[in-house]
Amino acid sequence: MVATVILHVGPYKTGTTALQKAFSANVDLLARHGILYPQTGRVGDSHAVLAEALLRSDRAGLADLARESEGWRAVLISCEHLSALDPADLVALRDAYPKASFRIAYALRRLVGLWPSHWAELVKHGQFLSFKGYLDRVTERDDRPFFAPILPARQLDRLADVFGVSALHLSLYDQSQAEGLDLGPAFIDDLLGLGQIASAFATRRANLSPSDLETALVYLLARRAGPLANHGTKRAARSLLLDVLRSDPPPPWLQPLQTALVQTDRIVFDSRHPLVADEQAALVDRFATLVPEGIESYLCDDRREVPHLDTLQLPPDASKLLARTFDSLLAAVRPDWVPPD
Repeated sequence: MVATVILHVGPYKTGTTALQKAFSANVDLLARHGILYPQTGRVGDSHAVLAEALLRSDRAGLADLARESEGWRAVLISCEHLSALDPADLVALRDAYPKASFRIAYALRRLVGLWPSHWAELVKHGQFLSFKGYLDRVTERDDRPFFAPILPARQLDRLADVFGVSALHLSLYDQSQAEGLDLGPAFIDDLLGLGQIASAFATRRANLSPSDLETALVYLLARRAGPLANHGTKRAARSLLLDVLRSDPPPPWLQPLQTALVQTDRIVFDSRHPLVADEQAALVDRFATLVPEGIESYLCDDRREVPHLDTLQLPPDASKLLARTFDSLLAAVRPDWVPPD
């Protein structure tokens, strides 16, 4: 009988990819200590298949997960999408292990760093979205799977309502980074109580946030592709585009784009922003006492300047050259591609 289920739910952009690589690389070591890192619903290093199915309220995989888990004392499941599940799907996941206690690992990252990083990740995966548009989603409390912004207070509310407040284990991402703390060994020691093997879970940084230049390029690619290209087409074209960006000699549109990016308007985003203040207040009100080291470092002042890509203007000649590059790449991955103009 499974006694304990550890759900590592992220959220996005809190070192989750590096942790998942460490978990996946040490499946056998975990197994020797009675902990299953299930294959069911796992593709690569994370349980993205399981979580994405639950986001669509497809719960068929839970029976297979429960069967694979039979005979293990503990199960570790990891995917950032789990933090975005609605209550009904969280309940279904909980009920797959009716006699188990749950531990929910959630990392708090300062919103001034988290929201720009998550926005860049959404752009990277093909969404035509400015940072202003991301903040609009925050204001609207957008709740669509794969589109929703990260709202820690709302996510933790849902998790607490289903699993209980005592199941939540909160960590401070920024403080760990400042102290040079490796997230892998810390997780294994704190959540699993296996300090004797923690060093095997040393992590390397992975899935780093793209640069402003890369984000701007992919944003412009998504604008060019529009609704005519699906997610897979845009993702494949992005990969080719980044190869072009790193080519030698550099493409002729690169210098004008770099100049335009320096000159474009920037959104000054800091801890005093009303959306940040409201979200922090909601979180502190209910969950501050769950942070053993104190919530102060999460609340300290921070500041970012985020390019306002809606206002990015390239010289006409460079704009035409870049559009031709986009069209060429889109045609390479989708032969029936027809340029919009």
